[in-house]
Amino acid sequence: MRNLFLFTHLILSNFLAIAQENQIPAISKITNVTVFISGAQVHRQTEMLDVPQGVSQFVFAGLSSAIDVQSIQAKGEGNFTILSVTQQKNFLLEKKNSEEKTNYINTIAELNEKIALLRNESDVYKAEEEMLVKNQMVMGPNVNYDLVKLKQALDFQKQRLSEAKNKQIEITKSIAKLQTDLNNYNNQLK
Repeated sequence: MRNLFLFTHLILSNFLAIAQENQIPAISKITNVTVFISGAQVHRQTEMLDVPQGVSQFVFAGLSSAIDVQSIQAKGEGNFTILSVTQQKNFLLEKKNSEEKTNYINTIAELNEKIALLRNESDVYKAEEEMLVKNQMVMGPNVNYDLVKLKQALDFQKQRLSEAKNKQIEITKSIAKLQTDLNNYNNQLK
């Protein structure tokens, strides 16, 4: 009994190994589509494929998972016989797509957070600019004119206004670049 089990196991292992060895990836292109009210008929065609002698398995990857299994048909020209046509889902590919989607979502969240932080920083510089502009009155009518202090105050105000304006320009450029990246990730996710 044990010998029969080992013999059967060896034959099945060899058969599965042979079937896996003769897997041939086939790339197909859509040649015709007919759209109906409840579905569509899609015709795909591959370039000429060399069919080795023996049993081979052609794998068409990247097709829709919503295909009606009953409607799948295959035909070809040449000296060969199509034994069967089946549909199999590649769960590893779906997992990879799911991981990619999660990565896109995480990247989009990070970009949104960076944009929000930059906008807050820009608001702070705008508030500083407004405060500096409102406080331009350094000397009043009852104040003695100390030219050294006046020059220091004007230099300080000029420096801070320049820094605030330059920072706002930098932040606007950074936000524009991040917004472009964000749009690209959103489009890719769709």
